[in-house]
Amino acid sequence: MKDFMKKYHNKKIMWNIWVLFASLVLAIWINIFIIDGTQIWNNLKTSILDSWNIEQKADIYIEVLNDKLVIKNSKQLNELENISLSIVSNPSNINIENIESEIWEITILSDNPGILSLILNWYWKTIIKDTVLLEVDPKKIEKKSENINLINTIFTDKNNSLFELSTSWITF
Repeated sequence: MKDFMKKYHNKKIMWNIWVLFASLVLAIWINIFIIDGTQIWNNLKTSILDSWNIEQKADIYIEVLNDKLVIKNSKQLNELENISLSIVSNPSNINIENIESEIWEITILSDNPGILSLILNWYWKTIIKDTVLLEVDPKKIEKKSENINLINTIFTDKNNSLFELSTSWITF
């Protein structure tokens, strides 16, 4: 004969474990998605349109403005002597035709297909946040999206100390 009390006791223990586990999962879900202010919900979004609302965190970044690429700084740069940077793109689809700046003396170090290396000279000045450093006029050969990256971005101060700046890329 089966021991009904033992079987009932085992089922009751398993039921209690499942309720405890479900309560834990529900509590974590409520904490992360409703109460927590760490923006984890924004990081889990899959909408491409919503992903553009993320705050820019790179020191030097690129924006598109009137079919031109505008390179800006997101932080104040104190006692700046120069910035060296390289703009990298797909040479089979993008030609960089014109580089303009109102505040810099621009020296082109290298103009290889796909990699444009520059030094921007600005002697012992402070550049405030969100200043337009450069305007780049890229021309597309085909009508398809391409990535344009900033790499090797280094800031030199008046004491000739080098500081590597963080960069970001853009799809153009």
